Amino acid sequence: MLGRKARARRVLDLLDECAREIRGLVAVAADPEASHDARLATACWRVQAAVEALTDGGTEHLAPAEHPPAAGPALAHLHGLERALAELAHPLRAPSGSPLVGA
Repeated sequence: MLGRKARARRVLDLLDECAREIRGLVAVAADPEASHDARLATACWRVQAAVEALTDGGTEHLAPAEHPPAAGPALAHLHGLERALAELAHPLRAPSGSPLVGA
């Protein structure tokens, strides 16, 4: 039971982190300059791929890409979201009753 509880807490912590990054992204998304950055579009595609990998049970895009320091808050939030989604795959894919990976 303790393993399940720890895994559930880890999942909730990572979902909270995803929500924080999304709220931060929403706060800066209205900036018309940011929407024209090709890096922003590329980061959005990576986040979409990470969500799809989580929801379809695939194993691709589970490791966050290495990024240079983000130029601008929107890119920083997208990179943070991508990282949190990649970390979320570990507790969600661990067999039931197994100890948490990385905990």
